[in-house]
Amino acid sequence: MKQISTVDYTPQLSQEKDEHGKKFVLSKDGTTTFGRMESESGLADVPIKLSEGIITNPVTKEGYGLVHIEARHGDQIRNAGFSTVVDFVEEVAKNYEVIREGIERNGNQTYLLQLTDKNNNTLIVELSGDETYWNINTAGIFRTSYGAKNKVVYNRHATEKQSAETVEASLSGEQDGTTPSTSMNASIQQNILSDGKDSKNTDTLQEKSKKTHED
Repeated sequence: MKQISTVDYTPQLSQEKDEHGKKFVLSKDGTTTFGRMESESGLADVPIKLSEGIITNPVTKEGYGLVHIEARHGDQIRNAGFSTVVDFVEEVAKNYEVIREGIERNGNQTYLLQLTDKNNNTLIVELSGDETYWNINTAGIFRTSYGAKNKVVYNRHATEKQSAETVEASLSGEQDGTTPSTSMNASIQQNILSDGKDSKNTDTLQEKSKKTHED
């Protein structure tokens, strides 16, 4: 089976490809499913998958998927105690506590899947064009204060008498590293958007990021 190399490990790839022709990464159980969107959220109850992705700009490291996450946040993820980016992605995809709305890009709503410890461990996902899976655009570890104002779609800890907004702790997220629009007609290289902010500069670039995605 073909493999791709990252900093210090070689994740295995499936022969199954995403809607942009890039192979999916295999999870620990040998499938392409890293987690599943919670049906109680009201969102599409389909698998969460990680594509090998692509880097479209070597300088800014724009792109999506595993290679983008590795380039932008690989060291950050390992420094937080995770062995690999793939391990981090699977941990969050299986155990996320809160789902928040992310940006709306080209008519497609993105969502933040968040698992919080001393940091905010976040995946940014977007539903595929055929609505059969959630693609992980990007992922990273951020301050627990960022993203607290994003609308909460689902909280595992909320009760029937408590809204998700009042129960959940302040969580953060990064809304970058998006995949190409499912409705695009131009090339992938011309349409992938990614801002790439880490926990040290996320707060100061929040407004700039919003303006970029709204333009």
